[in-house]
Parts: sequence; structure tokens; C-alpha cells
Amino acid sequence: MIFSRVAAMAASHQYAFGQYRLDTQARLLFRKGERVVLTPKAVDLLIALVAAEGRAIGKEELLQKVWPGAVVEEGSLTSHVSLLRKALGEGHDEPRFIETIPKRGYRFVCPVIQIPAPTADAGAGRMMLVVLPFENLSGGEKHDYFSEGLTEEMITQLARLNPDRLGVIARTSAMQYRSTNKSVQQIGRELRVSHLLEGSVRRAADRVRITAQLVRASDETHLWAEAYERSPHDILALQGEVARAIAREIQI
Repeated sequence: MIFSRVAAMAASHQYAFGQYRLDTQARLLFRKGERVVLTPKAVDLLIALVAAEGRAIGKEELLQKVWPGAVVEEGSLTSHVSLLRKALGEGHDEPRFIETIPKRGYRFVCPVIQIPAPTADAGAGRMMLVVLPFENLSGGEKHDYFSEGLTEEMITQLARLNPDRLGVIARTSAMQYRSTNKSVQQIGRELRVSHLLEGSVRRAADRVRITAQLVRASDETHLWAEAYERSPHDILALQGEVARAIAREIQI
């Protein structure tokens, strides 16, 4: 039954097809590392289709899975399939992902690869960290460029520290949380990280003020925080100083 396969998918979490990666635990779809925005029901529909492992699924079965216990017209299913096709970048004439089975239902036709979860040995002792986009407190587009550049350089500095002990989330995945109102715990679950680095930057005349905080995702505890005020010419050295302080705090 499709329901047992969906349960198995929830335990596996990660699936890849084409240029896409589906995280069934976080309920997120990514294309080349960039998040694809989907409604909750569209995510439910995609998970149900992928879970069927290439088998055709009847419309009634899909309605029960995506809208359990609710009376829903078939048109709602049709519209959500269309939305999902649009999000995946396919048309009706050449289905690369979702095939319509006339008078029956739908089938997910793209080959799906299960991404195995890291083994206990492979992940032992290795922490995962995301550098959230530094908040621009100066205002203005030119200062946005500066704060984004600072974020990117911090990612680079931290990724170089000790790759065997510390993994750093890529910039493309981190930047989607710019100006987010999601909690630290929610971001931690979505990106599967243990720690987050967040901060702000303000430029005034010939000085730059930077704040940085290291937060543990599981309980939102601030493990380390510091404020710096330097000349713009000292930023590169400052980035290294922050990276070394974080390395000391998480003992890598």
C-alpha cells in the first residue's frame, strides 16, 4: 500500500530526482540547492507520488492521502497537480515527472534515488553549522552587498577550519533565511545543523561594527557572543578572529 511506503519515506528523509532533492522530514523541495516554494498540500501530493515508486495511483487514493477525512472535489487534485508540474518546470505534452493516466490517476515517472542517511561512524564527532545572512543595520543597497559579502566570507573561513570535524552549509541554502521569522530550532531542523552563527553589521563613516552570536539549535542557547568595531580595512583579519573564536567554543 502507498501509505506504508509513505511511512518508509518519512524515515528516510532524502530523495533525489533530476535536479531536485526532496526532504520528506523537513517537507522541503530543493532545485540545485535553492528552495522551491510549495504549498503544504502540494508537498503532500509530491511525497505521495514519489512514494509510489513508479506505480500509478488512483485519484481516490490520492484524495484520501492528501486530504484525509475531508470531502474534496476532484478539481482540487487536478489543480494541485498542475501547480506541482509548474513548480517542477514541466508541461502536459512531455511529462518528465508526473504522467496522467487517463480515467485512473497519476504516476511519477522520473527515476528516484534514495539518499542514504549518514551512518553513525561517518557522522561521529562532526558538527554541522549554518552561517545565517548577517543583518544590514545601515540600510541601503550598497550596504546589503557588504553584509552579503561578509556572510559569504565567514562561510569560507569556517569551512576551511577542520572539514572532518565541522561541516558548513553552502551559501545558497543559507541565504534563503535572509530576513526570516523562523525560529532557531526550526532552521536547525530544516537544515539538519547543530549550530547557527547569526549577526549584524553596521557601517558608519570609517568604522564598521559587527556583532556575532553562536547559537545551539536544539535549545536556542547562546554559546558565544561578541561585538567588534574596526576599520573596513581590518575586516579580513576580523573574519579569521571570529572563526577561531567559534572553533574554540565548539572545540574543533
